[in-house]
Amino acid sequence: MTLRHSSGTQRADNLAGRTSLGIEFGSARIKACLIGSDATEVLATGAFSWENRLEDGLWTYRLDEV
Repeated sequence: MTLRHSSGTQRADNLAGRTSLGIEFGSARIKACLIGSDATEVLATGAFSWENRLEDGLWTYRLDEV
């Protein structure tokens, strides 16, 4: 996860629960974005990717890779 420079307002938003976490689930990647009370300012982002493969005509992946 990548954290942006934190200000006092961002810290207060986080401690008061005034943040929103957006999560996108794809077939081979997960992405996340955290915003505070100022929705135009991103507080943190993160992503994780894994490989999928075609096996017996079906797209699949190993669970231990996810």
